[in-house]
Order: sequence, then structure tokens, then C-alpha cells
Amino acid sequence: RQFGESTLTALSRLVRKNRRRYGGYVVHVGMVAIFVGITGTAFNSEREATLNPGETVEVGNYTLRYQGVETGRDANHEWAKARFEVFEGTRLTGVMVPAKNFYLASQQPTTEVAIRSSLREDLYLALAAVSADGSVTFKVYVNPLVQWIWIGGLIFALGTVITMWPDASERRQLIPRYV
Repeated sequence: RQFGESTLTALSRLVRKNRRRYGGYVVHVGMVAIFVGITGTAFNSEREATLNPGETVEVGNYTLRYQGVETGRDANHEWAKARFEVFEGTRLTGVMVPAKNFYLASQQPTTEVAIRSSLREDLYLALAAVSADGSVTFKVYVNPLVQWIWIGGLIFALGTVITMWPDASERRQLIPRYV
């Protein structure tokens, strides 16, 4: 207010006056966000289940309803994709489709995990096995606060850039003078 500047302009000018101090503050905020994310791992939950089409399983705040499996084959591989409806409470929040692939040339299986991410938690769904009767065995993981580790890393990197960015006077000192 004193200089008639916008909040963003005033903040920018303040940080430019002492980059190392304010960059260090930003780095510390990033570390706190990373710490919060790592603390969330203490509340991870996982469950393994075998379901027939139409059956449900509950994990954390989620209810997963198994809809069925789709199988197929092409020249390169065979696949099985299971379809699950995801409910939070009674509200349908989405559909997840984990898959199992088997590559014919290398005789190697792979698993494609279905992931649903939010700032609160990540939900992972991994298909373990598909039976001939249409039932599937799968694992569900609920990992709280994972996104905060990534956000904290980005904040940390931003603070590092702010701290290390040279100002104009420092750049002039780096240029060699020839006499």
C-alpha cells in the first residue's frame, strides 16, 4: 500500500532484495509438504480379494464393485482387463480398469495398475489373476497424501531456483575484465 503496488509486485520486489533468505523459506515450506506426504504413509492400507461379477469389497472409504472381465488377443500379446466401479460412500466416483498382459514373443506377463489420484490420497488397483469362471483376484492399495510429496518436491525446487538465481550485480562481478 505504501508504494501503491499490487500484492504480487510487492512480494516480487521483497524476494528480489534478499533471494537467499526468501528462497530458503520456500525450500523449508517444500520440506514441510514432503514431510506431510511421508507421514501419510503411516496410514496406508491394502487388501487382496477375489470377486465374481457383481460382488463388492470395501477398502478405506471406498467400495469397489467388480463388473466383469474383458479378454482379447492380437499378434503381439494377450490381455485381460477387469472393470470396477468405485464408490465413495454411496456416490459413484469413477471406473477403474486394471489389466494383465502376456507378451507372446518374450513369454513375459505385465500388470497395468489402475490409479486414481487426488490431493487427499491415491487409490491403486492391481489385477493379480483371472479365473476361467470370470472371477478375478486383485490387490487394492490406499495411500494417503502421496501427492504432497510431489508438490513438496516442486516447491523445494522452486525455492532452490530462487536462492541460486543471481541478481544483476552478481552477474556483473562474474564477467571477467580485460585491461
